[in-house]
Amino acid sequence: MGSMSLPKALPTINFSLEDLEAWDLFQVPLENKVKNISEEPYRGYIGPNPLMPLYEGMAIDNVTCPQETQKFRDLMWPHGKSKFCEITDLFAKLLGDLEHTVERMLFESFQIPQEQYESLASSNTHLLRFLKYRAPEDSDTIVRFPGHTDRNLTTIVVQHDVGGLEVRIKDGDWISVESAPSQFLFMAGDGLQVWRNDRVKACHHPVKHCGDKTRYSLGMFTFNKWRIPKEAKKAESPIKAYCGVKN
Repeated sequence: MGSMSLPKALPTINFSLEDLEAWDLFQVPLENKVKNISEEPYRGYIGPNPLMPLYEGMAIDNVTCPQETQKFRDLMWPHGKSKFCEITDLFAKLLGDLEHTVERMLFESFQIPQEQYESLASSNTHLLRFLKYRAPEDSDTIVRFPGHTDRNLTTIVVQHDVGGLEVRIKDGDWISVESAPSQFLFMAGDGLQVWRNDRVKACHHPVKHCGDKTRYSLGMFTFNKWRIPKEAKKAESPIKAYCGVKN
């Protein structure tokens, strides 16, 4: 781990019109938003609904491929949007580099050979989701988004100005995550917990009510359809229930 180094430049996002334009993105007509679809569940547009009335999200799947960012921009802004692709592609690359670095450090800590990690990472895919949480009209509302774990491998969350994200730590206590453009939260998902046989726990996190402002954030979600390593195939391993591994 001592040989590892973080990316030289990490992104600072302020969600203004000069950056990723998250506020402006959610102002596009609904007929444009609903064109953000995917064959995979939960990877396209999700609007307010009875279960999540305060939430709205859009996503760019395979965001590390520049052509996917361009497709998304053309759906949202058919007449073009200056610098959106350039900034989004740069941001996705920087977050992808950060994800790669942290995962390598994690796998080294478990003494997993580097070539095995590189094999896993070579088939990673990344989804960038733009997230909006409206302020509740009812002041008694506590939760903007219910507590959950992410089903993917890992998640990086960036929030700005308005906080509200909480995570449950090992002893069961809850801590609030600071909201600052230079702060990044790296979380394990269900996929990583399964792959490491519960040695790494998926991070349980809700979004609580925090102030009367709309909350914008970004999430980079890493997915992988991996092959299970031999050392994980143990009779008592909980990975069996997820992946159908036979003795």
